[in-house]
Amino acid sequence: MRTVEDFLKDEKFKSWVLGSTAETTAYWESWLATHPDEKQAFQEAKAIITALKFNHLNPEEGEQEQVLARIFASKQKEESRIRTLEINYWSRLKKLSRVAAVFVVLIGGFYFLFKPESREKKVANSTAKEILKKNPLGKRSKIALSDGSRLSLNAASEVHFLSEFGEKERKVELEGEAFFEVKKDKSRPFKVIAGDLIATVLGTSFNVQSYKDQKGTIIELKTGRLKVEKLKGGEGEQPYFLEPGQQLRYNSTKDNFEILTIDVNSIGLWSRGILAFKNDNFSQIEEKLERWYGVKLKTFGDIPGDLEFTSKYKNESLENTLLSMAFALNFEYKINENQVSITFK
Repeated sequence: MRTVEDFLKDEKFKSWVLGSTAETTAYWESWLATHPDEKQAFQEAKAIITALKFNHLNPEEGEQEQVLARIFASKQKEESRIRTLEINYWSRLKKLSRVAAVFVVLIGGFYFLFKPESREKKVANSTAKEILKKNPLGKRSKIALSDGSRLSLNAASEVHFLSEFGEKERKVELEGEAFFEVKKDKSRPFKVIAGDLIATVLGTSFNVQSYKDQKGTIIELKTGRLKVEKLKGGEGEQPYFLEPGQQLRYNSTKDNFEILTIDVNSIGLWSRGILAFKNDNFSQIEEKLERWYGVKLKTFGDIPGDLEFTSKYKNESLENTLLSMAFALNFEYKINENQVSITFK
């Protein structure tokens, strides 16, 4: 008979819980119908995976309690819709050996689905270490910084920062895209270096996109106030100050800035598992799909010159996303592992 831990180690089961399709749902419903004696372990494992909300190996103080609270809340919801439970989880950890074992399995085995590549290097004359977090195509992750700030790192992106920030400033270097939620600290400004720009805040949330191949940087402010300036600005060059709902676009080729007003609710959607398209041409669609799903697209046929596409997909599989897009944009597709062929009719 399978245990909760067996389900948590089952790659097929985890993939189904994280992103079910009609085919995988039919499989597991059929499996459960023929294994009714394993229903409890099945439901507990599903609840635990669903309850897990953080994706880094070093949770902040108090976050461990939150995770166990979510695990128990999900478990109790399955067993009873009425009864509530209040437990000091960590003071009773010895009594909760089963949950502790599951928690270790989650950190050691399940985390691989989200974790970024990590490297550490000692800093001269300091106890702090230089840390590199790097995501490949198709992977996204969440990272907690030493000051209590958080960042979501998008696919094909990397960040450099110190394990412990200094007394005068907090600095992060970004290549790619990240959404930042900065903890307020007036004595230590938080600085993000991206491409040719540097963004400085005291406490706010904002998105920065600065991939190598995009020839510039895009910064969007969700809350607070943000100062943006060139990393190597000329004498007398003035910084830009952003308000919530503003987007700054810097073109490194033309060396010019543009500030636009955007929907504040659209900022950082990707960090919440939402793949968003807004009036995107096919080149932009292709770029987003490749980064999001870690695939390579090949296109055949004539792409309409006036093609524009707007839609949102939350935690959808590649198959479901392409099925919807194919109907809207009139193309056929084939998926072969990490290769996708798209043929316009």
